[in-house]
Amino acid sequence: MGKTGGAYVTKFNWTIRKKMLLFCILLLIIPSSIIAFDTYRDAKSETDLLIRNNLANSVKLMVQNVAAFNDMVENGQLSLEEAQEEVKRIMLGSRNEDGTRPINENIDLGENGYYYVVSSKGDLIAHPKQEGENLWDKKTSDGFYYIQDVIRQGQSGGGFTYYDWPLGGDGHEALKITYAINMPEWDWNIVAGSYYHDYNEGQTRILYSTLTTLVLCIIVGTILVILFSNHIAGPVKKVAAEARKVAGGDLTSEPLAIRNKDEIGQLADDFNTMKQSISKLVRQVIQSSDNVSSSSHGLQTSIAETTQASRQIAESTQGIVTGIESQAISTEQSSKAMEEMALGIARIADTSTLAYETSVQSKEAAEQGFRHIHLTIDKMATAGRAIDDISGIMAVLSERSREISGIVTTMSEIASQTSLLSLNASIEAARAGEQGRGFAVVAAEVKKLAEMSSLSAEQINTLVNDVQADISAAFSSTVTGSNQFRQGMVEIEETGDSFSRIVEATQEVVAQIQEASASAEEMSASTEQIYASLQELERVAGQSAESSEMISASTEEQIASMESISQSSQALHVMATELKDAAHRFKVAKAGVTGNK
Repeated sequence: MGKTGGAYVTKFNWTIRKKMLLFCILLLIIPSSIIAFDTYRDAKSETDLLIRNNLANSVKLMVQNVAAFNDMVENGQLSLEEAQEEVKRIMLGSRNEDGTRPINENIDLGENGYYYVVSSKGDLIAHPKQEGENLWDKKTSDGFYYIQDVIRQGQSGGGFTYYDWPLGGDGHEALKITYAINMPEWDWNIVAGSYYHDYNEGQTRILYSTLTTLVLCIIVGTILVILFSNHIAGPVKKVAAEARKVAGGDLTSEPLAIRNKDEIGQLADDFNTMKQSISKLVRQVIQSSDNVSSSSHGLQTSIAETTQASRQIAESTQGIVTGIESQAISTEQSSKAMEEMALGIARIADTSTLAYETSVQSKEAAEQGFRHIHLTIDKMATAGRAIDDISGIMAVLSERSREISGIVTTMSEIASQTSLLSLNASIEAARAGEQGRGFAVVAAEVKKLAEMSSLSAEQINTLVNDVQADISAAFSSTVTGSNQFRQGMVEIEETGDSFSRIVEATQEVVAQIQEASASAEEMSASTEQIYASLQELERVAGQSAESSEMISASTEEQIASMESISQSSQALHVMATELKDAAHRFKVAKAGVTGNK
């Protein structure tokens, strides 16, 4: 796999000259090939159209001749046989003794093209060599019945038939095209046929001419490209060779002398300028490395003295940090104690506030209960008056029910008397005989009404008795409820007095709790002020400790930095020596030179 990849890279690692040569040749070949292909295709298309038009026009012209001779036959100027023979002579020529006919050289249907006539049954009516034969079952080498297709195209109004047919005596087949039109008056299918080969010679000449031009263009273009690529690649090779010298450390060679006035000439000038700048840079590096090497010795001495002084400052700062840390710890403990006391006082204040809020709620609840008691007393008084009114109404209803009972008794007596009178009337009507029959009917109806009235009176009496019993029971319940209501009124009034005393006591408790809550809040505020002062003191002490620690840390960092600087100075001295050695590997000219302009 590695060998394959390496071979692939080597295969395509071309020079600029080869790449330009390949690119320019492709630019010549591809457009020229496209032009040649389009030219050949257009020529072939035009040739195909020319063949089709030539054959079609030739057949149509011959059809007009046949029509003209047919008119002469119909006019009696010629017989049918004479007219048909004359048309055959015009198409091909006079018939020879062996039955063949020559091809008319005055009619251009291609080198191997000619007319022939075939009937609807496949008989050759006119043909250069096969006149009189039947070709209905004749087919090509691939099995195509071409005569049947020719007849079908002719009978459909005119059409083309394409098939392969031998050309010449060697048996070689070529594509043939025919056009046929049917003349029903004579049962003729007039056909003109030719080979594509006869018309393609112009196409072939165009193709060969185009290919020859293409090859000449490629040869001339290749020569020009080679000359041009040498003009480009030569200076580039010189620049590459000079660059390899610079890469090897040789800066003493002469500047490049290239006559090109294009980008390559500018590249050479820029390369000369770059080489001159590198030479100048190398000389400056050598001089600077000497200066750095000498300065690094003095820097190391100063760093050693500064490091010693920093260690003394660090020792002094450490003692200060220890004292400040002790003070910060004491302040922190006092702050925590004051914080706990402040929290306790705050809890007392919160509890007092909660007790005050609870007592206020109790007072409000007692006052609300007192108001509800008074409202209940008022409503109970109204209810008592309503009960008294109901008792009076019950007494009136009881009296009215007794009066209704008396009326019902009277109605019962009247109904009884009416029934008796109707009985007497019935007896008198029976005595009167036929004259009293109508009166008897009236007496019977009166008796029925009396019985119904008696029955209704009994029902009303029963209902009145029930109502009287209900009224008596309701009246007794009302009296009992009235007595209990009055007793409840007395108890509610006593409850109202108790609520009044509760409200007064609650108001006194609220005032005392409010005073205690205010005192607790004042204590909490004072404690918070003390706690805030201690916190500020603790913060200042902490900042002092942090500052001292930062001073100590900075001093230690400074010591570490000095040691690091000392090491860097030593490394700088070593690097300056190495840089000087590296710069001396370049061969530098004694004076600067300018490039080619």
